[in-house]
Amino acid sequence: APVPRPAAPPAVAPAAAPSKKRKSLEALGSGHVAELRKRHLANVAEDAERHRQREAAKARSAEAAADVGGLVGLFEGAVEKHKRDKARRLSTVSDLSAAAKARRRSSIVGGGMRCTFTNVSQSPAVLIVAVEAPAGLVLEHVHRSLDDDSEPAWIRADDNRIEVTIDAPGAYVFAARGVNVATGTVLCEARTAVFELNEPTATLESLAPPLKDDATASAVRPRAGRRSSVVLDVGAKRLWLSEHVRFHGNATTIHEDSSELIDQLALMLRTHPNVDSVRLEGHTNSKCGLDCVGGDHKCSNGVCQKHFGGEKGGAVAFSLGRAQAVADALVARGIDRSRLNCVGLAGSRRVADDTEGSANASNRRVEIHLADEEL
Repeated sequence: APVPRPAAPPAVAPAAAPSKKRKSLEALGSGHVAELRKRHLANVAEDAERHRQREAAKARSAEAAADVGGLVGLFEGAVEKHKRDKARRLSTVSDLSAAAKARRRSSIVGGGMRCTFTNVSQSPAVLIVAVEAPAGLVLEHVHRSLDDDSEPAWIRADDNRIEVTIDAPGAYVFAARGVNVATGTVLCEARTAVFELNEPTATLESLAPPLKDDATASAVRPRAGRRSSVVLDVGAKRLWLSEHVRFHGNATTIHEDSSELIDQLALMLRTHPNVDSVRLEGHTNSKCGLDCVGGDHKCSNGVCQKHFGGEKGGAVAFSLGRAQAVADALVARGIDRSRLNCVGLAGSRRVADDTEGSANASNRRVEIHLADEEL
């Protein structure tokens, strides 16, 4: 019988050739995969940064909107208060008891960090509002006419003080706050003030009518029947005097020629008992004395010592002495001393730079301001 043959081994299919796709992946290698991963992570990071910037912009917009809303509210409150205070100050009838007035005055002249607003103009025909934040802070400010309905926004100054000049009649509201320039943190809360500039003709004529041969003259001339006059300007927060208070030479004694002027000033304050507090500012023609803040130490400037008495605090103390002399004269005429706040500013606010020329007399003066009340 035939011998059976052993079974043939099963045929083995030849290995399939690698596909093109597999070849491509193998060709990429680990370096290419890492590069792709790096690009993917970079795209994710860019998307995250764009999202962060969008959210930050939204937050800034919300903060700006809050600032605008806060400013609008501040402006509205300031205007309403100004209207009430103006009517009250112009009234000839006292609206508060002596004790209530004393409490109000103590809040006005009290210390603490706050921004201030002062009309430093020398003429009722123009407003020059000095806006100042406490030393060491940077001022952020904004002002606009009451007729302006544009959106307000804070403006950051380079320092802690600016002066804004306005020559168009109208009412203007100011806001200011003090910030830490490094962090932007508000360290001195916002305060407001309203100033009015009226057509100057009536004020100038009240001080002194112009000469008949020059209807446009604004030079100060005596009113008929008297030599001196005083005008209460509640809107500009000033008491305008028809002339400077005169003193005997380089001294703090008031000259007799200014007696009528002091009489008129006292009459104005008696007539308007709701002008609760006025600030008497003494000024000198000196360029020095600014380091003698407070006027309570010996001045180291030889010229200042010679002219103003170095042992008495120099020009600051000298200018303060002149303001106090006016206050003393008003008290002697029946004005309550608690209504009078005296300040010595030496030559820090000169209106004429030439201290040797004919205009230097304008630097030696006592200005009278209505005190800046709290809101």
